[in-house]
Amino acid sequence: MDRQAPRTVVEATVIGSANPCGRLLAQGQRYRSAAHCLLDNGFEQITAERLGVFGVAVFVREY
Repeated sequence: MDRQAPRTVVEATVIGSANPCGRLLAQGQRYRSAAHCLLDNGFEQITAERLGVFGVAVFVREY
């Protein structure tokens, strides 16, 4: 695996609503685009862990 390749979404779990970013959370979509959409729409990034070429990020939005 190429560590320099753009990161992509492998799996996403949504509890509640991720609107208007839901389409960007589909498998194969670019992580950076999804993260920017979430942050621009009131989500806060709680954690991000890099695990070699993989990683986990958690975003939360409170109403």
